[in-house]
Amino acid sequence: MKSTMIAPAGQTPFRPTLLRALRLAMRDLWDHLGFAISFSLLHSLLIPLLLSVPLSLTKLIHLPPKPGYLLLTLLTLPIFPPLFAGYCFVAYRICIGRSVSWACFLQGFRQHYWPAIRLGLFQLVITFGLLANLLFYTYWHHSFSTLLSLFWAYVLLSWSLLLLYQYPLLVLQENGVFDEEGRRARRGALAAIRRSFFLTLGNPLYTIGLLCITALLVLLCFLTGIAWILLYPALPLQLVTRATCLLLARYDLVPPPPKEAPIEDAPWHVETKTESTQ
Repeated sequence: MKSTMIAPAGQTPFRPTLLRALRLAMRDLWDHLGFAISFSLLHSLLIPLLLSVPLSLTKLIHLPPKPGYLLLTLLTLPIFPPLFAGYCFVAYRICIGRSVSWACFLQGFRQHYWPAIRLGLFQLVITFGLLANLLFYTYWHHSFSTLLSLFWAYVLLSWSLLLLYQYPLLVLQENGVFDEEGRRARRGALAAIRRSFFLTLGNPLYTIGLLCITALLVLLCFLTGIAWILLYPALPLQLVTRATCLLLARYDLVPPPPKEAPIEDAPWHVETKTESTQ
């Protein structure tokens, strides 16, 4: 990140809040509801299509279940991480007030394809590694098993906090948000993970609250069913992108959202005949 993390003298530093992030994300989603629904429908259609491949191979060539799960993982890796990065690119354009379209999504999908795949691979390996350690020590009959289980649960929770920022940060850094004059900031999956660590470390309460709100929205989408088809993953991706941009606005890396001043009503008066003819 840039070294200038303090607002200029005489200016009030921008302070992001979760309520503002949620309100702006809901407004962003409402203003671009058609695109968000169509993206979520695309995501919902891809899941059964990908699931059908290992299931069909299991019946046709009697593929065992475990290799089928591995094949499913290999199929999702080149599709879903770039898909998430493409929507985060659209969400970032929404946050800075620029127009969006499916052409913008395809541009973001293509531009961030390989960095997103590498990031998805890192996320998959680290998450499964942490889950494997947690399950191992949970079922390990030893006097220190409870303590070690709590340790790995804490590490897994900390990693979940970092995951919130990684796709938005990947998009932001690839589009030069962290570049300084005469110096190009680091790109790639590892740079996004490193920046997510520092962003979480500097804003722990904000990040924990964001995780709770995002998890609640995902749960509500899942329980209602129709919202899962129409709003997932557009809603959580829009929220985490907006929350990330608000955090970076605190460090003057992106412009803060404009203040929403109430619109003043014109003074009431009786229309004259001259005014009506103009």
